Amino acid sequence: MATTAETDAGSWNPLDLLHRSRAADARSAWALLDAALTSAGFPQSFYTFGVPMTSKQPLQDKFKRGIFGGARFVNEFFPELIKRPNLLAVEPVAPHCKRSLAPFVWSCADLNAKDRGALSLAYDFDFTSFVVFPLRDADATHYGNFTVFCGDGRHKSWLRHAQRFAPLLHVTAQYFHDSLAGLDGEAADLSPLALSPRQRECLLWASRGLSTKQIGERLKLSDPVVHEYLLAAKRKLNCATRAHAVARAIRLNLIRP
Repeated sequence: MATTAETDAGSWNPLDLLHRSRAADARSAWALLDAALTSAGFPQSFYTFGVPMTSKQPLQDKFKRGIFGGARFVNEFFPELIKRPNLLAVEPVAPHCKRSLAPFVWSCADLNAKDRGALSLAYDFDFTSFVVFPLRDADATHYGNFTVFCGDGRHKSWLRHAQRFAPLLHVTAQYFHDSLAGLDGEAADLSPLALSPRQRECLLWASRGLSTKQIGERLKLSDPVVHEYLLAAKRKLNCATRAHAVARAIRLNLIRP
């Protein structure tokens, strides 16, 4: 398995990975994604989708719909959390995924000695860091999340590695989410002319994990101008996030990372 030091975000090709998994059934597609994640230094991960935004029991709904991956996180920690309604009521991840599209980042280094909440319970199960990427259906009536996690003492270096990979992981997860949600069946009738050349260019560099500032430096544009191009692209593609816009643009062959 590749170590953190040996692995670089440049080796992650979401287009190749997801084109290979596109024709597969959900479990086979997950197996391909899981193998790629392991090679990239993320051997522990899980994915959920299809939770109604109105759900009062999101964790139970995830189990009903099905969870891909997870191992001990899913098989031991989640069942224990469900048994503790006082902790389940205040766990922070589900509320975050419903109200925000930014990743939820946690490390055991953030734990307060007096904390007796769900994150403290996660640490009791030897989970030392994790990053959760919120996902949305196109109509924003359902949500899901993709999580990578660490369960050993290397959590500080692992977290730095995860944060470097975060933009690419988010795009890949959203693409995978769209496939499972049935969005690949949509008519791909958007012409490349639906996006301007600059909008496609900005999305292309975003698909490779570059920040707004880095895209601006590449294209010799100011940060506000890059932001406006990406915002316009998101509107045209009917996407709430940059990751979702990139995933949809890839799926519709508007860009090729």
